[in-house]
Amino acid sequence: MPVTLALIPPEIIEQVLVFLDPLDVAPFSQTCKSFYNLVYPTQDNHLWRALYLAQPFDDPRRAVTTHLDRPPHESIDWKGLLQAIVRARTVLLDPSKCRPGEREAILRTLIKMLRDATPATSYKGNTLSGNLIWLVAMLRDGAFLTYHTPGSTEAEVQMRAYLLVHLGLTQCDTTNANKAAALAYVYDLRNYGQDSSFGPYMSDCSGRINWVHLHAIHRAIAMHLVDLHEDEPFVFPLIPISMPYCQSIIPHGMDLAKERDWAGVEGLWHCSFSFIDHRELIRKCSTPFLLLAV
Repeated sequence: MPVTLALIPPEIIEQVLVFLDPLDVAPFSQTCKSFYNLVYPTQDNHLWRALYLAQPFDDPRRAVTTHLDRPPHESIDWKGLLQAIVRARTVLLDPSKCRPGEREAILRTLIKMLRDATPATSYKGNTLSGNLIWLVAMLRDGAFLTYHTPGSTEAEVQMRAYLLVHLGLTQCDTTNANKAAALAYVYDLRNYGQDSSFGPYMSDCSGRINWVHLHAIHRAIAMHLVDLHEDEPFVFPLIPISMPYCQSIIPHGMDLAKERDWAGVEGLWHCSFSFIDHRELIRKCSTPFLLLAV
């Protein structure tokens, strides 16, 4: 006797769906009402959690919030998270599919992925964040982040710069014009005043970081770490101020609720003022130090 798909137990169907790309789950749900109810209206997050964890992303349950705690498991919207990431992937692969007014939502999704990156237990070993690896793969050409659309909001401009600071250098940074523009922004004293606390902050006395300014500083420092020429093929450079080096390091067994200095910023710091090529300094110095470009 022929066996129809409807006779297969829902548990088996869910196991099969986990092997599909999330985009293929939607057409399956449209084949009949029973399958639609299996995928969407259910209050059980089991299927969407399994679909999410089958992707090359970090487990959001292992993320650390800005308050240094783990997000409550029941607060994780597995379906909403996965749908937002899949939509972002679609737009990144083909920016022409970006709907009017959708860029901010895509940028917020990418920033959430960055912030939800699972911390590593050590700077040694193979503990790279899946989120950061995915972001580098999708953003390294810089097309989506460096393309300025007419009428971009201030929030969009800041979020784009925020991602570029964490991502690293893109092909746009190889042009002499953009190199000169970054240096001009950094060394223009008109960009430093009391309203901005004489630093890379918004000029509204709010103390908020001006990510556009910080992106210019990032580019100016990066120029000393790697040579990029606009007449050469672009290869995404892995430098210490780019992904995946922005991954947090939290040693195994550390209790963040009790740890006063979890990031290890207290104590004696070595500060070096260098007037030579920074690459030469890195090769000659083996002790930890903080570089200040002057």
